[in-house]
Amino acid sequence: MPRLFFAIDLPNNLRERIIEIQKEIALPNVKLVEPENLHITLLFLGNREDVDYIVSKASTVKFEPFTYRIAGVHVFPNLNFMRSIVFKVQPRAPFANLHKQLKKLLDVGSDNYEPHITLGRVRYRSNEDKLISFITKYSSYVSQECEAKAFKLKKSILRREGPIYIDIGEFK
Repeated sequence: MPRLFFAIDLPNNLRERIIEIQKEIALPNVKLVEPENLHITLLFLGNREDVDYIVSKASTVKFEPFTYRIAGVHVFPNLNFMRSIVFKVQPRAPFANLHKQLKKLLDVGSDNYEPHITLGRVRYRSNEDKLISFITKYSSYVSQECEAKAFKLKKSILRREGPIYIDIGEFK
C-alpha cells in the first residue's frame, strides 16, 4: 500500500540555497533531509490504495500559480523539545487554501497546517548550543521570491538510508 502525500516542489535556486544552509547543522544528532527530497508538504495522506480516486479528486482542485518565500527558521514542536528544524513559508494563505481544498475532498488531515520546508530531524538531545545558534542566525532569514506553478501527489518509499519520493501526478 503506497504512502502518499501532496507537496509543492522547490525551484532549483531555492533548493541549492537550502542545501548550503543545511551544511551548518550537519551534526551527528540531526538527520538532514536529502536534497532531492526537499519540498513543501500540503497534505499527508498516509498509506492508501485508492490512488486513482485521489488523482481524480486532486484534478478538481482550483489551482492558480502564486509566489512565496521562505521566512525564518523554526522548530517543531518547540525549543525545549526540538524534533524538526524547518523553514517557515510565507504567505501562508495560498498553501492553507490548497491544504483545505485537498483535506475537504479526501476527508483526511489536520486543521493545524503550517506550511514549511523540513531541513532536518533532531534524533536526540545534543549540540543544543549549536542548534540554538543556527536557529537564531536564520530566524529572520528571507529568501528571494519563488513561484509555485503546480502541486504534486507523491509516493514515499521508506528505506533505512532515507526515503525515496516518486511523483505520481502533477496538478496545475
